[in-house]
Amino acid sequence: MTDGLRPRDVELLPLARNAGVFASTLLIVGELDTVVSELNRRAMTQLACPTRVDIVPGATHLFEEPGTRDRVVVLATAWFMQYLDEGARS
Repeated sequence: MTDGLRPRDVELLPLARNAGVFASTLLIVGELDTVVSELNRRAMTQLACPTRVDIVPGATHLFEEPGTRDRVVVLATAWFMQYLDEGARS
């Protein structure tokens, strides 16, 4: 899970793919953080695993707006519950 990619992170994603990294990946970005939002969308195309981008309405890069960090917690918790549960059944 990440709450914001940087340009260098996106450049490194093909290396992770080639190294056989297949961990499910949740990318969380603030609606008002247009630069990182585009990086997240590009990152999704580089990953060979279950991947999703969730947009937090009204949030900027650091999720400082009221209620936005709470939304991140809800999204991340649901993601981990889904994938940790699947891993436990494997």
